[in-house]
Amino acid sequence: PAIKEKYARIAVRYQEMGRRFRVMTDLDVSFEPLFTTLKILNYHRVGKAPIHHLGKHARKLSTSAFSTVGEAAELIGSVADVYRQIASGFLSMDFQQPLSPASSVWIRREGDGNDSLRV
Repeated sequence: PAIKEKYARIAVRYQEMGRRFRVMTDLDVSFEPLFTTLKILNYHRVGKAPIHHLGKHARKLSTSAFSTVGEAAELIGSVADVYRQIASGFLSMDFQQPLSPASSVWIRREGDGNDSLRV
């Protein structure tokens, strides 16, 4: 009951912001390529690097032109750094496509299709 209440409050807050809140279950994420992408992003999630790097990298990406993971990696140092930016929610991608250096990425904007996806 406590967890259900917590998620209900979160859902209300998201609704107030005009956003959708959904808890994804193992059934939702068991399909490829989403399953493999989430495993990769979970491995590279924020806790794996100093938090100040996320901000520094986000500022660099905000003022640069890029369209793929590989191009973003050239700007900030590595593909792993780009994966951390995706996992943190700063960058977004098409989660229905496999994740690779050739994957398209962009700065996440509120209202994007994967606006609320966090790893």
